[in-house]
Amino acid sequence: MKYAKMLKALRRKGELSQADVAHILKVCRTSYLAVEKGTRELSLDEAFTLANLYNISVEDIIKGRVSSEYVFTLNVVNLD
Repeated sequence: MKYAKMLKALRRKGELSQADVAHILKVCRTSYLAVEKGTRELSLDEAFTLANLYNISVEDIIKGRVSSEYVFTLNVVNLD
């Protein structure tokens, strides 16, 4: 899956753990780990949630890249 490496890079840039992102997606950490390894596909709902989190489009996720004009921003998320 094209998006696996990009999602890992965005997560690290946002200083989030895999557990943090898994919590946001409401999945277990091992399920999210499989996404980053490319062995599990994202659901559409998960793709929308990550797009919102990282301020990118779902299309960017599907393509596995963001435009050259993208400036990293992370939406504030309550992890409680």
